[in-house]
Amino acid sequence: IQAAQIMQPHLLLSISFLVLASQACQNVLNTPQQKEDLLQDIDYVIAEIFRGDVADIREVFITSSGQKVDYLELADNWLFQKYLKDSGLLMQMRPEKLDEEARKAFFINVYNFFTIHAVINFAQTHGLPNSTKSIPNFWTDYCYNIGGLEYSLDDIEHGILRANKGTANHPPLEDSDPRLEVAMTELDQRVHFALNCGGLSCPYIETYNGDENVTEELDNAGEMFLTREVNVIMGESGLVVELSKILDWYKTDFGEDEREMVEWIKDRVSDLDLKHDLEAALEGDLVVVYRDYDWTLNTV
Repeated sequence: IQAAQIMQPHLLLSISFLVLASQACQNVLNTPQQKEDLLQDIDYVIAEIFRGDVADIREVFITSSGQKVDYLELADNWLFQKYLKDSGLLMQMRPEKLDEEARKAFFINVYNFFTIHAVINFAQTHGLPNSTKSIPNFWTDYCYNIGGLEYSLDDIEHGILRANKGTANHPPLEDSDPRLEVAMTELDQRVHFALNCGGLSCPYIETYNGDENVTEELDNAGEMFLTREVNVIMGESGLVVELSKILDWYKTDFGEDEREMVEWIKDRVSDLDLKHDLEAALEGDLVVVYRDYDWTLNTV
């Protein structure tokens, strides 16, 4: 074989490169977003990842009504491990970048599934408690890091979702507190019917979307809770309105007094018989009683 007939290796490489170059894509579609666009969207992405995780848990490990949780089965399932991993993303997000409705839905979801997480955390060392009230400092000592700031369950409920109204046991966040940036600007009383504290008398657990559906979802939660927890009976001296203890604890969120609170309820229930009974009770001397609250753990 003549030397001139032998193709040199470097010539083969050059020819191969030219062939590949001629076949290369000319219009790559999935080009990276601008960094600014990515940063703007990432907070919504993280909130949606979290919502997806809790929706999966809601479907598999919470009864169809939303009242009870299978804590022990959930603790040993891969969905909980995924939840634990993805909840770490909350440290990287900036919840203040979410619009108010999206932020409201996000913090409701966080509250409800943070509660479940804390119960499981306690149970892994001490066994399932009879009640969340038997877990020492349950609402203050357990925290989630969100955006680099720590939030207890009380912080989320009273500082963020109740528009920083606070309570006797949890004063409003101070003006210098950076978490105020994510607090609701207006009180939405319906959040009381969406937050689950781990007891049988608590509002039932649902998941909430951060889009325009959150208003309808909260309306549904309120309707379900009020229909279940509001009743008008005949007492010894006339009509008596029976209410959940939640409405006693937070009556000032619904009006100046009990009459304004019952008016608020009457205007929002769709059950015509219940609405009529509330109207009748309001015509005379209003009598309101509050049911005992069942703090028994909502385990299956």
